[in-house]
Amino acid sequence: MKYLIINADDFGFNKEITDGIIDAHRAGTVTSTTMMVNMPAVEYAATLSKDYPNLSVGIHLNLTVGKPLSPLEKVSGLVDKNGNFRNYIEMFRLANRCKLPKEQIETELIAQIEKFLALGLIPSHSDSHHHIADCMQIHPIKVRLLKKYGIKKARTQRGFYHRDKLAKNKSKATVETIKKNLVRLPYRLYYEILHLHCKLSGIKTPDERYGLAKVVSDRKLNFDLEGLEHYLATMPEKKIVEMCTHPGLPHNDPTDRPEFMQVRINEHKILTNPKLLDLFEKYDVKLINFNDF
Repeated sequence: MKYLIINADDFGFNKEITDGIIDAHRAGTVTSTTMMVNMPAVEYAATLSKDYPNLSVGIHLNLTVGKPLSPLEKVSGLVDKNGNFRNYIEMFRLANRCKLPKEQIETELIAQIEKFLALGLIPSHSDSHHHIADCMQIHPIKVRLLKKYGIKKARTQRGFYHRDKLAKNKSKATVETIKKNLVRLPYRLYYEILHLHCKLSGIKTPDERYGLAKVVSDRKLNFDLEGLEHYLATMPEKKIVEMCTHPGLPHNDPTDRPEFMQVRINEHKILTNPKLLDLFEKYDVKLINFNDF
């Protein structure tokens, strides 16, 4: 048996993305989501989520898009001249060099967790927008706050390339898999340390994590159901795997990256395709959410 959590990020980003996530959940594929509490549709998303008790809802910690919840004077080192969070590339660069003000990071993350709780919800788990909370400076702060607020589960960035069992050339697929794992070895070692830190801190995580778009593009396959099938056939047995997804409907929100729009539309198309449920059965995949382990 293979255990799969399909998590849809960016719940509450805007109405169209939120509706796209609910579409996929109603289609029986998305089992979990994470909510951005500083974005415009957060109240809409929170209200909607209460109608779907089988959808685990976590918090999508965010320091890279939109405006902070904290007063600007308290987080001035995290924002640009317009009061928006700095560009995510700049935030990554600063966070990985430990150049951001730690107290301000903690202030904003606390504000976001408390806003989530104020909406009448208990977060099933935590992850972050652009994976910003996995940066060297932010990860320890995140873990400390998760423990403080009793959030006992989180996303892991841990993952390995597994040989494509449906590849026509098996030996070539094996060589390619080894190459990919070696190239990304430094990243994997770093993420293994974060995974171990969570475990030692009493925070449970899935065994591995993959992005839907990446598991398809890495194999140079079409971004469609057939491409996803190659991954489902290759999933490790008896492990809990999270698939990170971003389904959404078309919108005109300038806050979202324009180049990401087609990714959201494609993922929505895949995740609402009824044939996907047949593939889960074919490859002995059981869908679970963050409340199930």
